[in-house]
Amino acid sequence: MINIVAMLTRLLNVLHHLRQYIESLLFMNNLVYDNHFQVEWGGDRRDFTEVIGLSAVREVVETKSGDQKAPFVQKTPGDEQYPNIILRRYLNRGDNQMFEWWIRQSAEEDLRTVIIKLLNKQHEPVFIWELTNAFPARIAYSPFSAKKAQPVIEEIELSFDSMRVSIP
Repeated sequence: MINIVAMLTRLLNVLHHLRQYIESLLFMNNLVYDNHFQVEWGGDRRDFTEVIGLSAVREVVETKSGDQKAPFVQKTPGDEQYPNIILRRYLNRGDNQMFEWWIRQSAEEDLRTVIIKLLNKQHEPVFIWELTNAFPARIAYSPFSAKKAQPVIEEIELSFDSMRVSIP
């Protein structure tokens, strides 16, 4: 009788772990992968290789209260800040649109809405980031090397006022 109870207990334990494993596999279908995206920035090409730094930061305001024997610090949410992002892509012959946008900022304000779409396998957006009033803060190119031939990377750093994330 004791062996049967022990065997049933082990069997229930195995079934419990099997259920957890199957649930984790089902959950993996809801994961979003980051390797298929598109950037709409006002230029012709949308084939960026990297988007770096999509984030938002909230300032934490600390207020000290002197009413109690031990000092008490209350933390409250402050202003939002949006750090600059970096876009990278391969430099194509005859395409100078990023640098032209950079130069135009010296003469006139050319603020744009930049839209970053994370796409599924069917090329449909699953998440959309909308950056308002974006402008180039820095432009750079990968180092040139005589030792090996590799594509040149164009990198532009964008500053922007606000970010909105949506699910279509």
